[in-house]
Amino acid sequence: MDAYNFTQYNSKAIQDSISLLEEKNCYIKCNINLEDNVKFMSGLEKLAEYAIADCFTMDNEIHFKAWKPFTGGVSIYLAEKDIRKSLKVYSLAEKELVNDYRISYIGGTAIDEDNNNIGQVSRSDVWYGIQDSNEIDGSVENEIQIKDLTSAIYIGETLMRRTHINLETQPRPPETIAFTIPIQFRYVVTLNTYFKLTFSDEGWTEKLFEPFTVEKDEDRNEMKIIAMEVE
Repeated sequence: MDAYNFTQYNSKAIQDSISLLEEKNCYIKCNINLEDNVKFMSGLEKLAEYAIADCFTMDNEIHFKAWKPFTGGVSIYLAEKDIRKSLKVYSLAEKELVNDYRISYIGGTAIDEDNNNIGQVSRSDVWYGIQDSNEIDGSVENEIQIKDLTSAIYIGETLMRRTHINLETQPRPPETIAFTIPIQFRYVVTLNTYFKLTFSDEGWTEKLFEPFTVEKDEDRNEMKIIAMEVE
């Protein structure tokens, strides 16, 4: 699967992710033969696991969305009056934190301590101890191969940053919220947007979130949203 094949399934999110991974010099090769009888979407979902990306369909279009830090672009500012049902707040379980990695690539294995060591604070006994991901095997024998050390470091560091707020200073799990809003927001609260929420019960003023589940209920004219804190 190469960039040309992805663009046949035209989606701006896919092309943006290709550009982002190329910018970061992160290259992953997916070896799927015709006789493997693997559907395109299944192969793309597997590749997304390695690229720390979300793979989903929305409005009959395939989206492959590589994770990246927020750099701007808020679709809407929500307030308490916009929430139709009570808002629930969860914290990502500590066991879901990733503050270390071991990633095999073509020619070697990368770990955080030997490179930029960005998970050092989170790994300390004062905070969470070692919470590592399952080993990612992108070596030469694997169906999905990670090109080099640069690619492996990018994947490992992205995985750690995605599961933390303030990773290198005062690390903690991001908060997750679940709530319901009127369906009139369908075009501004989607899986490809960010929104800010003001909510007095939690002391939030324009707190930034990114949706990762959006369920539309046309009969009730509402949308159920699950979103994760961004910063």
